[in-house]
Order: sequence, then structure tokens, then C-alpha cells
Amino acid sequence: MQLAFHEPCRGEQNTLIATNPKYPDMILSSSRDVTLIVWKLTRDDASYGIPQKRLYGHSHFSSDVVLSSDGNYALSFS
Repeated sequence: MQLAFHEPCRGEQNTLIATNPKYPDMILSSSRDVTLIVWKLTRDDASYGIPQKRLYGHSHFSSDVVLSSDGNYALSFS
């Protein structure tokens, strides 16, 4: 498989991305608009990822993000 860049995530400027090897089709992104987004990755050339949840609560962009080992929790701090 060869990876190729197509376009950035629309509507955000990513600063951090967290993954979990148990869930290879899920990533967590953090952006400068102070939100976190849980993405479901696809194998479709038209769309590599579908946003599943947008998480709010920070008043400043995140310094670090991590997914729990069971994939049910996201931890971030700013």
C-alpha cells in the first residue's frame, strides 16, 4: 500500500493526533479551534475519514491527547 496526501481535514488545523493499535480504524485529532474529533478511518479514496464525535471543553488548544486502551475515553490537556 502506498500512502498519498490528498487534502487536509476540512475546518480544522490539526496539532495532535492520537491512535490506539487495538482500534486501527479510529484516530483522535486535536486542533487549534480547541476541539477534539474522533474519526472513523475508511478505505475509500473519496474520504479517508469520517468524523464521529466532536468534543468541546477547552479554552486553549490541547498540549497532548491520548486514547484509553479500551477506546472508550479520550484524555486531553491544554
